[in-house]
This record gives sequence, structure tokens and C-alpha cells, in this order.
Amino acid sequence: NMYRIGAYRLSEEGQTAEMAFKSALEFGDMTEDILENKHCCKIQARLELEKGASVSVYTSFDGGRYSLAKTVTATEKRCYYVPIRLHRYSYMRIKLEGVGAWKLLALAKEYTPGSEL
Repeated sequence: NMYRIGAYRLSEEGQTAEMAFKSALEFGDMTEDILENKHCCKIQARLELEKGASVSVYTSFDGGRYSLAKTVTATEKRCYYVPIRLHRYSYMRIKLEGVGAWKLLALAKEYTPGSEL
């Protein structure tokens, strides 16, 4: 689900309109097609942020509370790769919260199978 809160406002120069808003993107339960537990080594998000925008990435494991994994703030408009180290889980969720204009271009998950213990 994508939520948008906020409104348009004029820039300092008053020449163009820019969007100054808060947004959030939350993924449902992420599981794998194997029965064993797994160890997710990292998640890599590719984000495009406008200058001054920021995005915080949160993770939740096995129904637990969300915890902040990483925050990125753009000093210029460009793409950012955000590697996030994780721990063992049966299922997980990811939530991104941003301020300003940003796009999630890709999300990749790397994991190794875990033991049965």
C-alpha cells in the first residue's frame, strides 16, 4: 500500500511547484519457497531521491516490531543503493517512509539456508 500525506507548495524562488509530502510503502509478509529457516544476509534497495528528500527503511521479523535499518538523505538528485544487513527469520516485512520526492526502483534480497535449530 502507498500512502500520501501532504500538499503542493511553491519553491523558495516561487517559480515552480514541488511536492513536499510524507509517504510510506509497506510490503506484506516475505517468505521463501523452502521449509527450512533462512538467514537473510542483506537486502539492497535502489532508490532515486530528489535533492533534500529522505527515506528511512524499517524491517520487522516474525511479527515483531519495526526497527530502523537505515536512513538515506539526498544531497543531490541521484540514485542510492541501500544495503541492509539482517538476521535469521521465518518471515519478514519491509517498510519505507520518505519525505519529499523519491522512487523505489528495485529491491533485492540475498539469503542463505539456515539450520533446523
